[in-house]
Amino acid sequence: MEIEVRLFGFETSIQHPIRLQWDDAPRLAEALAMLPISQDVETIVLVNGRTATPDLRLADGDKIAVFPPMTGG
Repeated sequence: MEIEVRLFGFETSIQHPIRLQWDDAPRLAEALAMLPISQDVETIVLVNGRTATPDLRLADGDKIAVFPPMTGG
């Protein structure tokens, strides 16, 4: 199965999208652990445009978007 990941607002040399592959359905936390961003950074994560918890089981073709916390004024 293949998952597509896009990182927004992070300084990385990785080209988008990032494609991750598994033999079985991973949890969102497993996919996030494979990304080139610090696990200490808080993030906003969407799966197929909706907020998701780390224990969500991913499905083939899911699209993950990862954002740093946003502020503005």
